[in-house]
Order: sequence, then structure tokens, then C-alpha cells
Amino acid sequence: MEQTVIREPQLPYLLELLTELGDAANDFILAGAQAMRLAIGETRDTRDFDFVLDVVSLREATQSIGDTLTKLGYEVDPKAMRLQFTKDIPNSRETMRIEFLAPEREKRQNPKEIRVDVQPGLHARACKGQKSC
Repeated sequence: MEQTVIREPQLPYLLELLTELGDAANDFILAGAQAMRLAIGETRDTRDFDFVLDVVSLREATQSIGDTLTKLGYEVDPKAMRLQFTKDIPNSRETMRIEFLAPEREKRQNPKEIRVDVQPGLHARACKGQKSC
């Protein structure tokens, strides 16, 4: 079977993000269709990157993930409650879109709330299995 990789032009920007995160990258688990593409090679077409976060570890980290995203040129998607970030890819029609997910048990106490507080100003979407993500 031919190995499928993350397509250009997103790949260098994904690697840039993971490199800039340093040790904190260990707390990011690639999920969704991009992860399936790497594992089985055949998935629906997608351009976004979903990361399940180790929220407990990131809350204790000294590195600000929000500051790292800002440094790399990512902007908050205004409709996404600080859960999604985008970055235009130069000389391309493509954008990098990343979304953060976290276990439902870590979400805010309000039953209507879907956010998990990760770090100041940074949230993830609470997920209970794949159907809620």
C-alpha cells in the first residue's frame, strides 16, 4: 500500500507548529480525518487538523499555547469561541485550520457549555466519544 502523507501546502505549517510547541507537542494528539489518513491512507478529504489535548498537562505548562499560535500568525476564528485557529498559507488559496478537542470530564460545570478551559484565553471542545466531536 502506498503511504499517504499530509498534503502540501499544509505539511510544512503543521511541522512548524509542532516544532514551535517543543515539549508541549507531546500533549497534542492528531485526530480526525488527518489522523486516519496517516493510519489507513483512505479518508474523506479534509483540510483541517483536529488535536485532542492533554489538558491536565497543558494547564501545568509554562509555555503559552496561545502566544505560540499568535507568534506563528494564527488567528482565532471569531465564530469558534477560541476553539479554532486559522492561518492563511502564503501564495496559496489554502489555509491552516486547527481545532482543539478535550475530554468531556474536563469541561466547565455549566451543562450547556461545550468548552474546556486549557490555558488562559485558550479553549477546547468537550468531546464524549467520536459522536460529539
